[in-house]
Amino acid sequence: MGHLSEILRQARHDKRLSRDTWEGKVRPALDAEAPGANGDRRLLLDLFADDSVVIDDPGSVRWSLLNRGGYPVPDHRGFGSQIAARIAHNNVSEIDPRLEELLAIVGRPNAQVRLAIVDSFFDMDHPVIAARFEGGKPGRIPEHDHPPGYRGHGTSNAGVVGSGTKRIRCLPYSFGNSVSNNAAFAFGDALGSDACLFNLSFGIDDPKGVEHFVELISMNPDRLFVVAAGNDEGGLGEGDKTADKFLAANDLPNLLQAGAYAADNKRMGHTVWGDLIDLAGPGEALTTCVGGTFGMGSHTSIAASFSSNAAGRVFLIDPDLKPAEVIALLAASGKQIEDWDRRGRAKPILDVDRAMEAAAIGRLMRMGIPRLDAEARVSPR
Repeated sequence: MGHLSEILRQARHDKRLSRDTWEGKVRPALDAEAPGANGDRRLLLDLFADDSVVIDDPGSVRWSLLNRGGYPVPDHRGFGSQIAARIAHNNVSEIDPRLEELLAIVGRPNAQVRLAIVDSFFDMDHPVIAARFEGGKPGRIPEHDHPPGYRGHGTSNAGVVGSGTKRIRCLPYSFGNSVSNNAAFAFGDALGSDACLFNLSFGIDDPKGVEHFVELISMNPDRLFVVAAGNDEGGLGEGDKTADKFLAANDLPNLLQAGAYAADNKRMGHTVWGDLIDLAGPGEALTTCVGGTFGMGSHTSIAASFSSNAAGRVFLIDPDLKPAEVIALLAASGKQIEDWDRRGRAKPILDVDRAMEAAAIGRLMRMGIPRLDAEARVSPR
């Protein structure tokens, strides 16, 4: 995607896309591309769907570009919510053809992975994600507790953890309105399933709860647990976020601590930093919300869900990897960002395509296919 991608990310960060940038750089580059929702066009569509970004461009031009980009919007007047819904629907439901290609190459055309997502409430009737739910103890959303417009933490994360594929089967476990009172019970139920991967987009910050979760995670060394690193301005492992007081500060071989990055690839504001963070995932996404709707999910909860999705794809390609090997692969294949936390520390940010390629190469090599041939078979065309 190159230079155009950087322009679009910077515009998202600056909350403005100027007319000069649009006319001189963005529009000519997009006009030169074949129609289709490629990476650059997706970045632009996400930019358009962010109401906080000022775009110096007539709405009719955006409407035309969206339609040519594969996102048909019926009316270009007041179409912000329609854009968001269309993008979110495709973000969640589009099948990643590269994943399918790699699974065919490594001889796993029927692969599936079971992922347990422990979270608040889930909209089990959401038309986009309902088909990927199975089993679990999902709970229900009490309508009197959640008025119209409530996005739903569990529903938003469920849209991300299974995005791009129908092969990640999601087992939802609800702890309702209370993490402190019910999360341990929901987590215990989840451990009773046959899931190999667990998404924990929440924090445990009481010493007894932390001790209990650490013990259970340590008792399941062959399963991978992904936890949100935390949404505070502070260092993971410091102050009130030490290992005895905060789950994500525990450095366990099968626990992936996910930080969050913003549109400029640096640490997202109001999220933690520190060496204990294994990698950073995207800190925002247009995803599923309760009532069959779509909206923005953000911060380390969404970053953890992206990381779980990437780990699930790696397990689909190579189920023989150990949890620590998956964490190492995701970190090593990520793009290293210098001064990620603006305190001099570097951090890899998630690169799902490179992670899948690396997993495929590793599996092909173990299958006895020479290295050069393996790399040639999975290199991007």
